[in-house]
Amino acid sequence: MFLLRCNRTEAESLAGRPVRDFDDARALNEHLLTTGAAEIAVTTLGELGALCSTRHGHTELYAPPLPGEPLSDAGAGDSMVAALITQLAAGEDPVSASVLGVAAAAAAMLTPGTEPFDLDTARSLRSQVGTRFQTDARRRGV
Repeated sequence: MFLLRCNRTEAESLAGRPVRDFDDARALNEHLLTTGAAEIAVTTLGELGALCSTRHGHTELYAPPLPGEPLSDAGAGDSMVAALITQLAAGEDPVSASVLGVAAAAAAMLTPGTEPFDLDTARSLRSQVGTRFQTDARRRGV
């Protein structure tokens, strides 16, 4: 499989234990990569953001601060997936695509109910998504 994206609930089901933070998501994503289940593993962590993992390492993606009160989290995950897939199809690298995905999820939270997110809002939030990259020394035998 090329891409596997799971939310926290799905991640906990796969891991068989709670997935509370980036370390928990990293362990799951590493397992998905090393077993060949996916080439790209993205685990979303709600208000924390998401973890994007590839054979090159893991990138923590920190959710941007919202410029207003959250109105609904309905559709945030779908918005994340839509932005991620659209960006990958356009040739973006997995981390850049995931950054826009996190921004789109945040933008979706600023819309009532299941209304679609505002693309301009997602683009403005994109620059506020924090990232931290880590290689996986264990896999490389270091």
